[in-house]
Amino acid sequence: MQLRVLNIEDSEDDSLLMQRELKRNGYDVKLERVETRQAIHDALSTRRWDVIVCDHNLPGLTSKHVLEIIQDFHLDIPFIILSGSIGEEAAVEAMRSGAHDYIMKDNLARLVPAIERELRDMEMRLAKKRAEEENIRLAAFPRENPNPVMTADNKGNIIYLNPMSGLILNELDINLNEFLPDHHDELVQQCLENKRSSGNIEKTIGERTFLWLYHPHSSMELVLLYGTDITDMKKAQAHIEYIAYHDILTGLSNRNHFLMQTAAALNKVKDSAEKKVALLFVDVDRFNLINDSLGHVVGDSLLVAISKRLMETARDCTIARLSGDEFTILLEDVGDIQETVDLGKCILKSMEKPFHIMDHDIYTSVSIGISMNAPHVVTPEDLFRDADTAMYFAKNQGRNNLQFFTTLMNERAKERLHIETNLRRAIEKNELFLVYQPQVDILTGTILGFETLLRWNHNGENISPSKFIPVAEESGLIIPI
Repeated sequence: MQLRVLNIEDSEDDSLLMQRELKRNGYDVKLERVETRQAIHDALSTRRWDVIVCDHNLPGLTSKHVLEIIQDFHLDIPFIILSGSIGEEAAVEAMRSGAHDYIMKDNLARLVPAIERELRDMEMRLAKKRAEEENIRLAAFPRENPNPVMTADNKGNIIYLNPMSGLILNELDINLNEFLPDHHDELVQQCLENKRSSGNIEKTIGERTFLWLYHPHSSMELVLLYGTDITDMKKAQAHIEYIAYHDILTGLSNRNHFLMQTAAALNKVKDSAEKKVALLFVDVDRFNLINDSLGHVVGDSLLVAISKRLMETARDCTIARLSGDEFTILLEDVGDIQETVDLGKCILKSMEKPFHIMDHDIYTSVSIGISMNAPHVVTPEDLFRDADTAMYFAKNQGRNNLQFFTTLMNERAKERLHIETNLRRAIEKNELFLVYQPQVDILTGTILGFETLLRWNHNGENISPSKFIPVAEESGLIIPI
């Protein structure tokens, strides 16, 4: 992050030390050191600064004099005194004159937190100033203002409301008290006593939401009320929050939301010996075939139909669509492993009926992998990994079945990954070769032809085709082979 620093300092060494401290905290420092009135004036009039760091005592100049120069420019810039020696009375006087903080040079560790705090405060001041200026500008023309504008006396009574306020009251068929924020009278009193605007206050009426700001009148004991209809903005925010945690196609939870729910469930049972968390990884069998043969529109409709059956079957569970044809189901507070088995069987059973989609009767099934929290399962990703591994074993068992994760599965999964990795290298290294087995007529001894067989020699070891051919087919490596 770039930080433009005007350093009013007569010691080049002290300036370098400060610059190093800022860079050590990750700032891209653009620093200019000045030490005379004219140099300060030139720097303020020709360049923009994020922060001013000033020594208290300079030859013929003090921090108070510098503050007077800055005030002549009407600048709102964080001003921090960095001094080797400053008395308590001088420090208090400097703060009264407009300094935001003072730091001793032998305590540079305080500098960065002080700068960051003052930059945040300045941004808040500017934002509030802009908001107040905008509201005051709109209030200058209350009749033409497209938002509701009202005036309240010092007792909270509404003594003026603009035409838009009346239109909204008629449209919503409500009275004035229903339109105003709760605790309206208290807000008016606080505004008058503090002589400053209130924070933004929301008021929801049916499906409409309004944002109210109370602002004291500059010369009279009155309070101006500015309303803004933020209904569309709230709907947009709700939509953004929805799509952040939901799958757009099916309306189920998405991966992010499911991970959050799983993490919370694991945390809930981490100290329990009786209750468990189970995860079912559900993968639609041969979905790519359906997608390729009937088209993506039918495929998407099938996924929506499958999600509905899952919701009907696993009513009290968190269900998510991860991507493509992969779904996950979270079971919390599982007391008996049989609960998980029964749910898995119900899901398999629910898929037996055909799906009627766009004049097609589609028969499909699912393969389910199940994992439960165990000592080696610490994170949601661990639970996912185990269920995913079990699901692939269900696929290898002929699909349309469920498999519980076991540590043996994990070893086999690692072995499969090892074979796939080495097989990719084998193609590059030409470790694969063909052998020809003759086909012989046993009556005449005549060679009728040859059967071509694929073999793999890896580091002097012959790998059985029964091991690497299935891996090649599942991973897509069979095509380059």
